[in-house]
Amino acid sequence: MDFETKRCSNAIKKLCSAGNVTEVFAVLEDMLGHGLVPDLKTVKTIMRTCVKKLAWRRAVQLLHTTGLPLDVVIFTMAINTCGKAGEWEQGLRVLREMDSEEAKAHGIVPNEVSYGTAISACGKAGRWELALSLLNEVKDRGLLLNDVCYGGAIDACGRAGQWQEALKLLNEMTLDGVAANEVCYNSAISACGKAGEWEKAVALLREMRERGLTPDELNYNSAISACGKAAQWAHAIRLLREMAVQGLCPDVVSYGAAIDACRKAGKYDRGLALLGEMRQVGLVPNEVCYHSAVTACSEAGRWNEALFVLSEMVKQGLKPDAISYNAAVEACAKSGKWDALVILLQETARDPDTTLLDAVYNNAVITCAKYGNWELAATVLQEMEYLGGNGGSGAGTPGGSNSSSHPGLSPTSASYSAVIDACAKALAAAGAAGDGSP
Repeated sequence: MDFETKRCSNAIKKLCSAGNVTEVFAVLEDMLGHGLVPDLKTVKTIMRTCVKKLAWRRAVQLLHTTGLPLDVVIFTMAINTCGKAGEWEQGLRVLREMDSEEAKAHGIVPNEVSYGTAISACGKAGRWELALSLLNEVKDRGLLLNDVCYGGAIDACGRAGQWQEALKLLNEMTLDGVAANEVCYNSAISACGKAGEWEKAVALLREMRERGLTPDELNYNSAISACGKAAQWAHAIRLLREMAVQGLCPDVVSYGAAIDACRKAGKYDRGLALLGEMRQVGLVPNEVCYHSAVTACSEAGRWNEALFVLSEMVKQGLKPDAISYNAAVEACAKSGKWDALVILLQETARDPDTTLLDAVYNNAVITCAKYGNWELAATVLQEMEYLGGNGGSGAGTPGGSNSSSHPGLSPTSASYSAVIDACAKALAAAGAAGDGSP
């Protein structure tokens, strides 16, 4: 390598270390324009940078740049870049290019790693039929099957809800002499969980041990999640306890899945206990954990507990979303705790997020109407118009709170309809009772 080529190549490597893809290709273009060609090692360095930055267009551009030294590894990295960027179709085009006469002339043909990378790209996109087709190509070409090829195909089936195909592939691996690893099993467990086949998911966890594998946190989390989706709260908690026995440390995801299992089973008290346990073991509950706990309390009509969890969430520096606030609103309305609902709205009104407030207030209007409090529903509706119109603090706020303006805040047609319907029902009821007005 002459001095000038080496100088430019070193410049490219420095730019690659900094992750400056645009500058890398500018220097490369300048090199080639002066008749200088980087070596294979430098080209691989460029492609690695494309992978890190998910620069799939640049990766494809590199393959099509005339005069550059290329090999199977570089093509495979390009497929990986496309896959990670969600461009699975482009990744397949690169795989097919490896079968072209031009590629063969340079000794480039796809190997099992190339196929495994392409299968994984299809897997991330849930293209399970295509993934299986590529897996069969690997067999037809006599290439060495590996856990990457099978793992990608199992993942593809799982994402597409094809849990039976995923289990079939898992068994097929053994027949082909390929040892399934923890990643393959995790994809299969997740596939069963998504399909509601929680028993099969738990059975796979047991099967792992029978085959000499040690389930890790990810495997247990997937199994707990599978139990959670099927509202199997007792099994979810049992797996949580089993993790500790096996020397594993349940994390926020583990507890979050177990709390959600309790929510779906209507076991709000168990969910709250798990939330408290997290703090005892040094874990900080995240938004998902709190959201599940608030919703569980709401669905059980436990308004006081719902508000407590919501306040704890805020104390931890987390911002409740509309789902959490709406769950608390529902809990208060369901229990007829209108004063508590008003206080909750006052607190929400201090949030500068108009999108959040819009969702919470509109839901509050509809919820109040749903539970027969047409007066509060109308008051909240009026408050929305006030805050969204000229803002400021004043009498319009439920309970007379001081709140910030929220330009753009406005009741939906559903909110207006809910108030009108609630008033109509109240008038009808009053008429039937012989009263003058509601």
